[in-house]
Amino acid sequence: MQSKTSKPLVLQEFGLSSNKGLWSPFGPSEKTQAEYYTTFKEILDRQNVHYLPWTLYDFTQIPTSVVGKLPWRKHKQKHFGFIDANGNPKKAFQFFEK
Repeated sequence: MQSKTSKPLVLQEFGLSSNKGLWSPFGPSEKTQAEYYTTFKEILDRQNVHYLPWTLYDFTQIPTSVVGKLPWRKHKQKHFGFIDANGNPKKAFQFFEK
């Protein structure tokens, strides 16, 4: 990847929510989230792009000021983490082990 600057490129705050459930019955599962990060990491490593995925922990609450009042929007935002709200590593946690 070529840049018009000598500064390194950093891709930040990317991710996929594992929000399959009542508000998103056809949404991505933890397995799909893990596959997404595995593929994304392979591409970024090949292109020598530095990255900061979003986010380490799932959230238990999402303020209305962030995404509004609609429950299906709030629910999605809760599940972007590599570690669930109970402190357990999700399948996507393997992203850090490679």
